[in-house]
Amino acid sequence: MRKIILVLMVIGLFGFAVANIADAASTANITVTVTCRVLGVTVSPTTWNIGLVETNSINLSTAFTVTNTGNAQQDFQLNAANSVGWTIGATPGSEVFRMSAIFKDVAPVESNFIANDDLTTSAVTATAAIFCIDADAAGVKGYDVVAAATRNLWLRFQAPTSTTATAEQSITVTITAIAG
Repeated sequence: MRKIILVLMVIGLFGFAVANIADAASTANITVTVTCRVLGVTVSPTTWNIGLVETNSINLSTAFTVTNTGNAQQDFQLNAANSVGWTIGATPGSEVFRMSAIFKDVAPVESNFIANDDLTTSAVTATAAIFCIDADAAGVKGYDVVAAATRNLWLRFQAPTSTTATAEQSITVTITAIAG
């Protein structure tokens, strides 16, 4: 009887071990990491006070520092709003002003501004040929701007050829960061 009990115990232990081996599982983990794209832009200074100007005169700004405050490469879009008394246009006229912009490392001259640099009320994205001097290196232009990088932006304002607006006009230039 003892032998039978001993044999049954051995068979039971063996069966229990086989059952545990059959139930055992191997595991593997996948670690998922993700960062959401955050777009951001700041500009400094935030105002340009041109002051009193003659009709049809041309004024160039000093540099505005535009910074990619996002966490990834991005492009900049530019547009301008009409003022209360004037509208923006490609050619100055009666109650029509022209505003242009160039991303450049050093101050441009007036002749550097071409039609591709004109602002409109619709947002336009900076490219290798828009809002820049074509011959400049990509690293000074307003596209493919890496996180934390800065660009110098210069504005050109051409006053209307004639106006009846005697009050100070306020024009908003908007810089928008988009995925680039």
